[in-house]
Amino acid sequence: MKYCLCVFLLASLALGSNGYSSETKGQIAHFKNTSGYVEIHRAKNVIIAIPGDYLLQADKIITKDGSAGIIFLDGTLISVGPDSVMDLGEYVFEPNDDQYAFNLFLQKGTVTYTSGRLGKIKPDAVNLKTPRATVGIRGTKLILDVE
Repeated sequence: MKYCLCVFLLASLALGSNGYSSETKGQIAHFKNTSGYVEIHRAKNVIIAIPGDYLLQADKIITKDGSAGIIFLDGTLISVGPDSVMDLGEYVFEPNDDQYAFNLFLQKGTVTYTSGRLGKIKPDAVNLKTPRATVGIRGTKLILDVE
C-alpha cells in the first residue's frame, strides 16, 4: 500500500511540476494585489488577474475599473490605476551576467513606478514608453498619467 501511494505521489508531482514549470517559465513578475476588474492578455488568452498570478514578457494588463500592484523579480513595484492599458516589454534581470532591461509601454492610464535593484544597478536599462514620449528612469520613483 505504501509503495503504491509513493508511486502515485511521485507521478502526480512529476506531472504537476512539468505543467507548472512550462507554464511559469519566463515569469518576470506577479500581482501583489488587485482591486476591481483586471485582465491579463497573454497570446490569445484573457485571464482575470488575482493576487499571486504571474506575468510574462509581452503580457498586456488592462485594468478597466480596477487597479493592481505588481512586483517584479528585482523588487521593482508598479501600481496600475483604473482604466489603464500597459504592455510589458523586455525584462531582463541577470546580475551574474551583467544583463539588464526593463521596458514597458503605457498606452493609457496611470502607473506609479518605484525602482527595485535593476533601477539602482543599471538605471539606463529602464525605459517607460507612452504614445507620445519615452521616459528614461534615472531616479527611484515616478508617476505617469497618459490620457
